[in-house]
Amino acid sequence: MALPAAARSSWSWFWQRRDRVFAWSVPILFFVVGLFVYGHDLGSPEIKVFDEVHYLKASRAFSNGTLMNPDWGEPRPHNFEHPPLGKFWIALSIHFLGDEPSSWRLPAVIYGALGLAGMAVLGRRLFDSHWAGLFAPLLLLLDPMWFVHSRLALLEVYVSAPMIWAFAFALGEWRWDRWAAAVAAGIGLAGKFSAVFLLPALFILVFWRLVRHTSMMRAFAGGVLFAFGVPGLVYFVSHGPFLWEWAWQEGPLWALQHWAWLFKESLVWGAGGPQEHPEVTAPLYWIPMVRPTWYYVFWGDGKGLEQMVGLIYAIGNPVVWWGGLAFAFVVLTGPFLRTLTGLARADAVAGEGEEVVARFRADDRARWGSMGVAMLIFVFGYAPNFLLDRTTFLYYFMLATPYLALMAGGGLAMLMGRARKVEPVVDVEERPVIVGHPLYTTEGPVEEGLLFSAGTPADLEREEPGWAETAAEAEAWDVPPMAGPVQEAPAGRPAEYAPPGEPPWMLTLFWRSAWPERIGVILFLAAAFGLFWYWRPLFTGDLYVREVVEEAWHLVPWLERLLGPP
Repeated sequence: MALPAAARSSWSWFWQRRDRVFAWSVPILFFVVGLFVYGHDLGSPEIKVFDEVHYLKASRAFSNGTLMNPDWGEPRPHNFEHPPLGKFWIALSIHFLGDEPSSWRLPAVIYGALGLAGMAVLGRRLFDSHWAGLFAPLLLLLDPMWFVHSRLALLEVYVSAPMIWAFAFALGEWRWDRWAAAVAAGIGLAGKFSAVFLLPALFILVFWRLVRHTSMMRAFAGGVLFAFGVPGLVYFVSHGPFLWEWAWQEGPLWALQHWAWLFKESLVWGAGGPQEHPEVTAPLYWIPMVRPTWYYVFWGDGKGLEQMVGLIYAIGNPVVWWGGLAFAFVVLTGPFLRTLTGLARADAVAGEGEEVVARFRADDRARWGSMGVAMLIFVFGYAPNFLLDRTTFLYYFMLATPYLALMAGGGLAMLMGRARKVEPVVDVEERPVIVGHPLYTTEGPVEEGLLFSAGTPADLEREEPGWAETAAEAEAWDVPPMAGPVQEAPAGRPAEYAPPGEPPWMLTLFWRSAWPERIGVILFLAAAFGLFWYWRPLFTGDLYVREVVEEAWHLVPWLERLLGPP
């Protein structure tokens, strides 16, 4: 029986816009899931955990209208060592919802869920793949480090989540995306000063986007403005309540001078020398997860809970962390290894043809560029910690861990999209069909990186449009028409080789993908979820029987025994 006209019209509207619908429905879905997962039983534990002691003291004072700490001889804010924005959010929650553990931690839940949504946008835009936009936030959701900090009144998530959005906006096609990226970076900087590590990576991305459309000097100036100028201004504005009080008491000039002095004092504190601490860990040992930080420990108190244990342990998911690095290594070294071993030339001699080899090389550049950007952000978030002459802990790695999930999600997306990358879809003598414009090349548009474009020039106001498929579209978009007829799918090849203008829906592509890729993706995700579930007694803070905790714990110490003390 035929569908009613209204139903057919609605389905047609959805099908024509399925890429755009999927592009925004996935971030919204992960935001809702994050609110549910991180907000569940938020009031447990009912005591202050780890550095919540310091941040809650400041937030309670802000909530009561006491901006300055009377313990200092000169007017300094409470917990002046860190920027105030995260503590302002905690104070706002306490003011309206009461001084309860769930109120302290609610802003962190919102930030953590927003970080998942931002990772969905970043993965889709960077790898030009809806699969990456699905896998990257899913793996971040399965990372205990992100889970722990999204449920506690600590400051790490207040810097990490906005920086994810900053990079997601920086890869956007709209002109206002750069302003949004700069504001997001400023919000991260106002959450914790460690965001400054990632600002050079943001500068590189903004500069690379601008230099394709303008002169190098203008692109450099734009990069400085959006990566340093605007974020610095947002950081300065976040101190507005203090500046207002100082200006009211001592005058505007004194307020600015005092803010500059306080800024210097916070930098001096941040660069303080090493101190003795039982859980100190050098940055070299963060990736193998040697000596993670204990946030909370509960042992049976003799009230019927003698055999119960509750722990919050800042640890990562080895499948996500090490898997992301493994994917990055394979993708970034693959083209060079293939060139050195002569495999590309061997493929051509075997009868595949020079054009197929050229297509392989183009695909290598696409994959290399996307994964290279993810690795670039990770390195800037991680490497500066080696230069710090101060006590460091594994949870400092929180700034860089989302990009391990990004690399792992991008690698899984490459597995899912691998089958479509073998044959060209047009005559090799002509220009290929273009439906996307990735970040990684200045040689003109190329076919989308992995699965299919997140949008065509009809969907987005691109700064540099792609190639149209028809003369009418070329005239409407003012871009060159597609050259050359579309080839039929090669004999024996699956239907994924349809022209990019008519991409297969991602669910059908999953079932049409080759079994090895499909099984590999399923096993990787199952391993990540299995380890997350197996280790949950170590980081959720819930009470478990001691034997269950010991069973989960026995996988952790072997790393320290193997590598030695940090």
